[in-house]
Amino acid sequence: MAGYIEDRWLKKRPDKLTGQRERTAIHGTGKRYRVKGAPGIQDRSFHTSEDAKQWLAGAKTDSSRGEFVDPRKGEMLVADYIAEYWWAGRSERTLDGGPDAQPHLEPHHPVGGRLRPA
Repeated sequence: MAGYIEDRWLKKRPDKLTGQRERTAIHGTGKRYRVKGAPGIQDRSFHTSEDAKQWLAGAKTDSSRGEFVDPRKGEMLVADYIAEYWWAGRSERTLDGGPDAQPHLEPHHPVGGRLRPA
């Protein structure tokens, strides 16, 4: 399971002139660290870097054993995930060029695209 920790308060690249990382627009508000990039898992935010590291390490360990289920979306259907998160975040909204195109899982899967995670 891949994944990384993002500091939401500071930009990734340092300023060319000062060599310091610049503050983001949300600096000082909300949770600072976010675990991202783990397939099938929603991003999770934490107040401290240590909490984020511990959660990511535990999730990686559980995933390698085949025991990890995202506690917030463990029962979500694949078709629902695609409709709510993946498809909604896509910039090119159509597959065939039509303005109303939607993802069509249902006709292509023998159980109607309704899959539950193992």
